[in-house]
Amino acid sequence: MTSTLYVELGQENLGIIYANPENHRKGLGGVIADFTIVDAPNDLKSEIGCFSTLPLSQMVVVKQLSQSTKNKILKRCKISEFLGDAAVGSDYLSLDDESLLKRYGWLLEKWDKSLDLIPCH
Repeated sequence: MTSTLYVELGQENLGIIYANPENHRKGLGGVIADFTIVDAPNDLKSEIGCFSTLPLSQMVVVKQLSQSTKNKILKRCKISEFLGDAAVGSDYLSLDDESLLKRYGWLLEKWDKSLDLIPCH
């Protein structure tokens, strides 16, 4: 399963990561879509919610991960591997950012948030 992640053009440093553009339609600035917010800094999470409607022309595909997003994917890979999830291989530690996103970016979307409470070193 692969996942394409996006950031808003010019807002790359905010740390908000989007996925799954749905409900494409024509808006004032061109084609807009509803994006799922899959990662954001803790201080912004309560303010921005889970979804955002944005113009597709202002979105760019993520090719390099922020350290916090990379750490979140790696932690979730480690927990999934420990729990016996066959969808997670043992290669995740050796992948570059783009490969890590392609293979395991889905862990940012399809994840029981309570599993984030598991300490993992």
